[in-house]
Amino acid sequence: VLFGAILLWAVLVFRLFWLQIVKYDEYHRLVIANITASSEISAPRGIIYDRNMTELAINTTLQRVFIAPCDIRDEEEKVLIARFLSEVLDGDYDTIITKANKQYRQDETIKNYVEKDVADKIRAFIDENNLTCIHLQDQTKRYYPFGSLAAHVIGFTGTDGTGLYGLELEYNNYLTGVAGRIITSTNARGGSIPAKYESYTESESGYNVVTTIDYKIQAMLEQQVMDTFYDNNS
Repeated sequence: VLFGAILLWAVLVFRLFWLQIVKYDEYHRLVIANITASSEISAPRGIIYDRNMTELAINTTLQRVFIAPCDIRDEEEKVLIARFLSEVLDGDYDTIITKANKQYRQDETIKNYVEKDVADKIRAFIDENNLTCIHLQDQTKRYYPFGSLAAHVIGFTGTDGTGLYGLELEYNNYLTGVAGRIITSTNARGGSIPAKYESYTESESGYNVVTTIDYKIQAMLEQQVMDTFYDNNS
């Protein structure tokens, strides 16, 4: 009996050592992942200027609209938000209902790049109905004030904001900022618990790029090339 008790004690000690010492880092990561929710804050991309500091490529701030199904109180509220969001965002009602039914999810995107006037309507709806399940998050989108001017040099970005051509691609590592992050503690249903448990890391903007382009001269040259093309093909 004594030998059996010692053996069981030894097995228990070894098991505790294995879980709490050897596998500590692994289980610690799993616990943190289970009780926290993390969302990324996009970093503003650097601005591209001409030689006179005229902006050739800038960022516009739009909104991502998403819902937290875990915070939807009842079926009536689910129908209410699905009907409203499908109307104001020109979305599909059934698709929104499907996302809202994922009751343990905290982040289901309804629409990206929502304009300010529409975002204001959604904020008013949230306040009017005292909702905690609809959220808006800043998003940056690349904008070129002069349209296609010098587009073959400036280039363009993809939907994820990564440079795909021209200066946007060549200097992508410099133009790309460092994303921030919000980490919140969550309850057993995946819902957020009081804000005092939040951790916030601010995003860092990317570096700006100053080119040798003069947008006025560039515009005149492009117009001259276009006129020459049409004159010789008329």
